[in-house]
Amino acid sequence: MKNFDRTAVRLILSFGLAWICAGCESRLEAALELAGENRPELEAVLQHYSTDKADSLKYRAARFLIENLPLHYGYAGKGLEDFKCDYDSLFCDKDIPRQVLRGRAKNYNPDFTNVHPAFDLPELSRDFLIRHIDNAFATLDYPWTKGLPFGDFCEYVLPYRIENELAEDWMPHYRDFLAEIIRPLQQSGADRYTAARTIQDSLRRMDYEVIDESVMRVALRPSDYLRAAGGACPEITSLMWYALRSVGLPVNYDYIIQWANRSQSHSWNSLWVDSVLYSFGMSDPEFGKHFESRPQERVGKVYRKMFSFQPQSLPNQRGALAEGIPPAFRSPFIKDVSESYFDGIDLVLKLTIPIAAPKKFAYLVVFDNRNWVPVAWSRIKRGRVAFDHVEKGCAYMVMYYDRGLLLPATDPFTVSKEGGVAVRKPDGAEVSVTLKRKYPVFFELEFILNRVKNGRFQVADSPDFRDARTVYVTPEVPEARPYYAQLGDSITFRYIRYLSPSGAFVNMAEVGFYAPSGEKLVGEIIGTEGSYGNSGDDKYKLFDGDPLTYFNAPQESRCWGGMAFDRPQTLGSVMFLPRNDDNFIQADELYELFYCRDGRFVSLGRRIGDRTHVLHYDNVPGNALLLLRNHTKGKEERIFTYENDEQIWW
Repeated sequence: MKNFDRTAVRLILSFGLAWICAGCESRLEAALELAGENRPELEAVLQHYSTDKADSLKYRAARFLIENLPLHYGYAGKGLEDFKCDYDSLFCDKDIPRQVLRGRAKNYNPDFTNVHPAFDLPELSRDFLIRHIDNAFATLDYPWTKGLPFGDFCEYVLPYRIENELAEDWMPHYRDFLAEIIRPLQQSGADRYTAARTIQDSLRRMDYEVIDESVMRVALRPSDYLRAAGGACPEITSLMWYALRSVGLPVNYDYIIQWANRSQSHSWNSLWVDSVLYSFGMSDPEFGKHFESRPQERVGKVYRKMFSFQPQSLPNQRGALAEGIPPAFRSPFIKDVSESYFDGIDLVLKLTIPIAAPKKFAYLVVFDNRNWVPVAWSRIKRGRVAFDHVEKGCAYMVMYYDRGLLLPATDPFTVSKEGGVAVRKPDGAEVSVTLKRKYPVFFELEFILNRVKNGRFQVADSPDFRDARTVYVTPEVPEARPYYAQLGDSITFRYIRYLSPSGAFVNMAEVGFYAPSGEKLVGEIIGTEGSYGNSGDDKYKLFDGDPLTYFNAPQESRCWGGMAFDRPQTLGSVMFLPRNDDNFIQADELYELFYCRDGRFVSLGRRIGDRTHVLHYDNVPGNALLLLRNHTKGKEERIFTYENDEQIWW
């Protein structure tokens, strides 16, 4: 599909230059001229709305769409038809278990060999455009559309597509779906905020599984989102976009190309109400506070998908197409909206690493745990680049884009939360480091760790633990790793358990019991039956040897897991591993530390982890950006600096 995108970009570029240079009448004429044999269909739409003065706004809306038609396309072909059939059978059964749905999304690899771009300009009929315009204007009857500027209506309600999905009459379908929700809102004369909040809250409760893996390989039909059993951020954001716009709410599709301090991209919806931007996702428990639940995450740069051509987009810049454009910036419909989301910093940087063939553009990149990903672009002027409104508290680098590859243009640098810029170039000094993890602890894991305190290891001679003796109480734990407690050699028992503290749902990954000799004690697994939400995360997960599985108990308190023995045992120590992300230093696993030099990672050697769960390295270049990799297993890893005997994550 890359060739299709290049074809679209070339058409976009040629029309984009005409857009900038031409007046309003010329832009319309250019679109009609490019329509070829479909010109009469488009002229019929304009004629339809030009005979009655009452339709003057609809005429202007028709012009808005037609002037932008040359820049929009979807996909067609046998491969797409096959994908539609697969989608229906794989992803639209509402009874699919979440893990099955996730597995299908992760493993599905459709064949798009026979897929080609289908441009709107020569294809859309008069009937389709007239129906869509009339449906869009019907939304102005809702009370919450009062005061909506016509320009905002055209940009944020009128468009018939988000990106490259199949064009279809989706507005009536979504309005019918929302009918029971919006009827009382209409009757009460609800305002924009109340309408959006109520619809979001209702959709949050629908039968829809939120999963990590997107099922989208190309953009779906608008109607597909409602039939789906679930989806990830792109599907959820699209569903909300269609739903809210179908009733006249001018909702945005906002997104980041890449999180600035962890892997993956992200998307969500937003809505302006009285000069306040409310950001939200379908599953958010509180409307308008999408990022309050993500206090540690950094976005770097934020973009919005628009319908109208954006003159400041990279495809419209002289020399960009000839030089080559990274995939994330090939669309001429993206708008930088970072200023709406955070208090940023403007960067002016000197390029310090030359490239053989001079370039006109360079890119600000962030690290996605494995690779650098471009999130902003700048024209190079006299060996310098400028990036406006970049988020603080992140690590960045500047790179060139050369024939599909990213090549370093500067050393990496960090921007502190206060806005201080520090170039992370090794300074010649050497330091010793003690490493505990290869990936930071985020809020979700911190929340789990807070549930560990006051868990109880108990022994008994009775299977109902009526004679239970507490032999160890779990302390507050600062890290997600295994903990060991020596208990002496005089504790005898036949039954032993870990009893979860109040409110914890157990949330323990592994528990171990050991004799004074160090021999692991293995008996019959006993404990609270079942799991939260029948997820299968039951008591047996405590003893399966997998650090990523855990016991998620059916009740928040008084749940437990343990072992029964057919004869008395002597206890010498216990081990517990809280629910975790498996990014701590594991015993018997192979690690390698890297530092960044001239924009590339250089090895500092390999180490085998042990039961101390830390790694020690000497002779590490000072001031360098570091990266620790586990060669035994796992994918998550994160760049960091070492300051004041501590790993500082970026």
